[in-house]
Amino acid sequence: MDLSISTYYLVEGFKGLEEEYIDPYGNITTHLIGQYVYDKITSLPKLERPQQMPIIKTEISGDIILANYQIANVTYPATYKGHAIHPLMGKSLVPLIEGKVDYVYAPNEPLGAEL
Repeated sequence: MDLSISTYYLVEGFKGLEEEYIDPYGNITTHLIGQYVYDKITSLPKLERPQQMPIIKTEISGDIILANYQIANVTYPATYKGHAIHPLMGKSLVPLIEGKVDYVYAPNEPLGAEL
């Protein structure tokens, strides 16, 4: 599978190769993965950089967690400040990132989020 340079670094970032791009709770957020892709592309030699440079632009309150403890190889916490943490819902991206599957959700499987 041929990937664009941005997608290549996005996938590498999800693999959690560099701990500085994973927060203290083992999460990969929109900001951290965006910063990783930007840093990697802008650090390439000038002749290897794409003409279109990546930007980080999100319009949210807080941050969105894209990946978490599974990639960071940490145990999901049961409580936080004395309050129970509900198990995560949805499907893991790990099999896709590891190349074990071609997609997370089937084409006919509904996918949605309420934010």
